Amino acid sequence: VPVQGKSAAAPIAQAVRAAAARAECDVLIIARGGGSLEDLWAFNEEVVARALFDCSIPIVSAVGHETDFTIADMVADVRAPTPTAAAELVSPDQSEWRQRFEHIETRLRRQVRDLLRERAQHVDWLAARLVHPRAQLEHLNRRLETLTHRLIGAQSKQLHTVQLMLHSLSNHLSYCSPLSRLRALQLDRQHLHERLRQAVGQLLMQQRTQLTHFTHALHTLSPLATLDRGYAIVRREATGEILRDAAEVAIGERIEARLAKGRFLGRVEEKREE
Repeated sequence: VPVQGKSAAAPIAQAVRAAAARAECDVLIIARGGGSLEDLWAFNEEVVARALFDCSIPIVSAVGHETDFTIADMVADVRAPTPTAAAELVSPDQSEWRQRFEHIETRLRRQVRDLLRERAQHVDWLAARLVHPRAQLEHLNRRLETLTHRLIGAQSKQLHTVQLMLHSLSNHLSYCSPLSRLRALQLDRQHLHERLRQAVGQLLMQQRTQLTHFTHALHTLSPLATLDRGYAIVRREATGEILRDAAEVAIGERIEARLAKGRFLGRVEEKREE
C-alpha cells in the first residue's frame, strides 16, 4: 500500500481490515521508513487508528525511526523503534529462548531443592521435640502434684497470717471502741439542735418585724397610696409616657388617667397654665 500522501490513509486502513478478515497470520507489522512529519501523516489519520483498534490480530507498529511517533504507535498493541526491531520482536531467537528456559529451570530446581532441605530440617526439629503422649502425661501429672502441694501450703500459710491479723485488729478495736464517743456526740448533737432551733426562731421573729416595718414604709412611699389620697397618674395614650407639664400635650391629644381604682381615657380640650 502507499505509505505517504493524502490518499494513503484509506488503503492502509483497508489493508489492515483485509488482513483481520482473512486471519491468515498470528501478528501484523505496520511499518515504513523514516521521513518528515508530513510523510508520516497518513499514520495519524482517524481511519487508520480505528482500523488498528478494531483489528483482532495483535499489531506491532514500526513507523519511521526511533524518534518518530504517530497515533498508530499509540493504538497498536506494541511499538517497535524500527521495522527491523519489529521483525526481531515477533520472531525471537530460538537458542536465546532455550537458554532462558534452561536458566529458569536451573533456578527452579535450586529453589525446590532448598525448599525440600528446609522442610526436612523442620521435620527433624519437630521429631526431636516429639514426646510419647504417655511420658508427656506422666510429666504433667508430676508437675500437677507439685503445684497442688505448693498451693495447699500457700493457702494454709495465708490463712494463718489472716487469722493473726484479724485477732490483732479485734483487740485494737475493742480498746478503741467508739461507743462512748458516739454517746457524747449524740448529747452534743441534741444540745446544738436545741440551740439552733431557738436561734432560728429568734431570727425569724426579727425578720418578720423588719418585713412589717419595710412593708409599712413601702406602702407610705408607694404611688398607689398617693392615688388613694385623690391624685391620678396621667399618661399619653399612644406611648404611655407620664405627663408632668401641661405644655407637653396638644389640644385634641388622647390621654389616659389612672386612679386608685380603675382608669379612664379622655381628650385634651383646653390647657391652662398656673
